[in-house]
Amino acid sequence: MRIGTCAGSEADTAERIGRLAVRALLREVAAGPKPGLVDRFGSGSHDDMDFMTFSDSALALGPSFAACAREGLERGRSDPGWPAAATAAERGSAARTDEVLSRIKAMALGMAQELGKRIRVELRNEIGVLPRLSELRNPLLHMVRNALDHGLEEGIERLSAGKEEEGRLSIRLYSPSPGEIAVEVEDDGRGIDFEAVRQKAVQRGLLADGEAADSDRLARIIFRPGFSSRDAVTGTSGRGVGLDAVAEAVKTVGGRISVWTKKNAGARFTIRFPAREA
Repeated sequence: MRIGTCAGSEADTAERIGRLAVRALLREVAAGPKPGLVDRFGSGSHDDMDFMTFSDSALALGPSFAACAREGLERGRSDPGWPAAATAAERGSAARTDEVLSRIKAMALGMAQELGKRIRVELRNEIGVLPRLSELRNPLLHMVRNALDHGLEEGIERLSAGKEEEGRLSIRLYSPSPGEIAVEVEDDGRGIDFEAVRQKAVQRGLLADGEAADSDRLARIIFRPGFSSRDAVTGTSGRGVGLDAVAEAVKTVGGRISVWTKKNAGARFTIRFPAREA
């Protein structure tokens, strides 16, 4: 047997693996949508299908076999049931992403009510499926809690600052560039108080008294382990997970986190990571 550049036993094994991958997808879809299905089997476009997601043992068989397996998998896609199954899998994972976002929105509205704050939550899912959802869910939750507790003001404070009484919290999933995914949490609150961050950094010995530190450096300090500009731990954002844990979680997906903020205009936390790591 020959598959492309592959022949003999490698080609036989590659084709079998390709067929098995398709059958596994068909079985999972038949059993109902499951979280992570598209992460394992690829998107409906089939452009980024990677054999390595099906068999860790392929790593031990060398690059030659991996190349053959890719070709075998391409042949496996000729199965008449593949397009419908892959599309169903993608829809299932997209529905899972939207379900998680909806739950986060409900949680945010409930917390805002507990804090006596009026807010509206805007959800913008521009990518459908959020890769690495299980690893990013908790960081996303904490960024939302942080915005509610530290960023968004109570109604009286907002009115005094010339703002609408109702605060705005936005969660956006999008692709800023080809091959890259971004998760963004933004509020129109008071912004990060860098003077408070500076004072706390001096108290903790992270900065010397009088040492120069621009806003970029101070923004990095808030991701230091255990750092908080507040003395009291609240029941909203102070639940044992700080921004340092968010930063660590972002590293696990090969990403980075950035912060934009402006006094009395709000703050925006953006996680970016490569889609190929999903």
